[in-house]
Order: sequence, then C-alpha cells, then structure tokens
Amino acid sequence: MTKNNGGDAYKKLVRVLLVLFVLVIICGAGYMLMDRSIQAQQEENQKYAAQENQLQQEQYQQALAEWQKQEVKAEAPSWPAPKAEGWDVVDLSGFPVNSAYDVNASRKDLLLGGMVLVNKWHALPDDFYAAAEEGMLALYQVNKEIPVSGSGVRLMPDAITALGNMLTDAKAEGLENFLIEEGYRSLEKQQQYYTEAESNYTSRYSGEALKQKTIASGVNYPGTSEYQSAFAFNPRRYLAGDSEFNSPKFFETPHSDWLVENSWEYGFVFRFPVEGYPNKTMVDKSYKTGVTSKLMIYRYVGEGHAAAMHVLGMCMEEYVEYLMAHPHIAVYENGTLKYEITRKNANTQNGASVEVSGNAREYGVSMDNCGGVIVCMSY
Repeated sequence: MTKNNGGDAYKKLVRVLLVLFVLVIICGAGYMLMDRSIQAQQEENQKYAAQENQLQQEQYQQALAEWQKQEVKAEAPSWPAPKAEGWDVVDLSGFPVNSAYDVNASRKDLLLGGMVLVNKWHALPDDFYAAAEEGMLALYQVNKEIPVSGSGVRLMPDAITALGNMLTDAKAEGLENFLIEEGYRSLEKQQQYYTEAESNYTSRYSGEALKQKTIASGVNYPGTSEYQSAFAFNPRRYLAGDSEFNSPKFFETPHSDWLVENSWEYGFVFRFPVEGYPNKTMVDKSYKTGVTSKLMIYRYVGEGHAAAMHVLGMCMEEYVEYLMAHPHIAVYENGTLKYEITRKNANTQNGASVEVSGNAREYGVSMDNCGGVIVCMSY
C-alpha cells in the first residue's frame, strides 16, 4: 500500500513537471513571437517617422525658398530708370537703401560734414567753432600752388583739396592767377565786424531795430555768416604789377565764368545767386537765401551734393528743403549711378546712426542745421 502511494505521487510529480515544461516552452515561444512583433512594429514606426520627417523637411525648404524670393523682392525693389544720357536726379523716396548697414557718426563728424546750412535764419551751433578750429588748415600749408592773400586763409582739408584740383584744371585751360582772398572767419572776427558796423547806428537805434539796421548794412550777425562755415571762400584774380589784369571786377572776367560753369564738378556751389550775377546765366535765389547783395562766395558741399544742386537748379536752402520732401534720391550720369543721397530727421546732440549701402565706394555724413542728417554715398 505504501509503494502504490509513492508511485502515484511520483507520477503526479512527473506530470506536473511536464505541464510546467510545456508552459515554459509556450511562454518562451509567445515571448519570442511578441518581441518580433514589437520589433517589427517599431521598425515600421521608425520608417514612417523618417518618411514624415523627410516630407516635412522638403516642405520647409520649399516654403523657405519662397519666403527668400519674396524677401529679396521686398529688400531690393527696382528703382525708377534714369535718363540714358546726361545728368539726372531720380526720386527714390519710399525705396530702401540696398544692402544697408548702420554707421554711427559722431557729433564732430556731423558738424564738419559740409552740409551745415548757415544763413540769417540758421546760426551755427555753439559747439561748431571748437570742432572747426581743430579741423581746419591754412591753404598755404596744404597746397602752395593755391595763391592766397595771406597765411591766415583757412578752410577744411576736403575743401582745400578740391580747390587745388579745380584751379589746376582751370590753369590747364589758360586761366591762371586766381587769388583766394578770404576763407574761414572766426566768431571773434565776425563779432568785431558786427560791432564796428553796429556803432554807426547806436545813436539812433536800439534793441531789435539796431540789430536789423546793422544786418541791413551788409554785416551778418555773429554765427550767421557763410564765411564762418569753414567751407566758403572768396575768389579773385591778381597778377603782381599788372593793373590792367587786376582792374576788372572778378565777375566780369573769364575766370569767374569758368567757375560758374565748372565749379560744381569739384563739389562747389555759388552760394548766393541773384538775377544776372555773377553772370547772365544766374537765376535769382535771394528769396530763399535772404541775400540780395552781390557777394562773390563759393561754398564746398561735396561733389554729390553739388551735382544734385546743379542738376536741380537749386541753391543750398532749396536743396535742403527738397531733401526734406524727397529724403532718398539718386544722381546719375549717362544712366550710371554716381551718388545716392538720403536724409532723415534726427537728434544730433550725441551723434547719429545712419544707413549706408554696402555697395557704395565711400560716403559722407553731415547734419543740415535744420533738424536732419544727410548721407551722400559715392559709387
């Protein structure tokens, strides 16, 4: 009886082990099948994700390309076409400066940029004089070929260089013996002239009436004389010992006519045109300049601005007003871009930031003494 019970127990144990063994095999097989299924699903998911990523990347690149095309068009619209021949000024107001980058101009740069308007309505800033005195040079020190009335005749270096080039070319055409009588006039010197003139009227006038009477006599109030700009000069002609050569008034000479016709190409403008003076080609601008006297004063403003003023037929006052209304222009010669000029309103007390084209060969920046900054880019 004991043996049978042992045999039965043994058989039961064997059966249990067999069942467990079968279960283990089944579980293992199921696990392997499940693992392969999971791996297959993961591979399918990865393949799908890669395809989606590729599609999204292609869509992104296509959208980027379209955006870049639109951006290029927005940044560089086509400018109006200039005349094919001769000089032309094209209004670009509303068009951006191409390939622009920002430049910070100092207060001194702006003061000495050459386009500071000076007249009876626009006095020079108080800090102009110190900057000018520091930057100016005597003409004889820079170019001994420029005849001067004395060692005290001074101008800004750019004006001296341009003046030397202009007189050299005039000499090549047979016009010699120019004389530069006066250049920069200091505030102290202008004050001296004004005080002397004022003394003639103090017995009869006072206050604002005295001031207006003194100015009417032909002497500018200190700070408003063009000679104080550091870019203006008074030309004459003179040959030692030749009274016949020296006797005609300058505006009556071929030397004067040559300057009227050619000075703009060197960056100069005749500052105060009146009807028929300095020659019959001149149109009266006294209603803009406020000067009716016949003053023989030329002013250096730079080649770009002089060219624009020449083409537009404007004096300096008109030109600044024109730039206020047309703050982006281009100057062309025979269809080729020569200068690009912009203006913007700006507080210049601590300098100013301006846009300059990366395509320009060089540029100049100046305040205009009318609340704005002017940039002239040369090509």
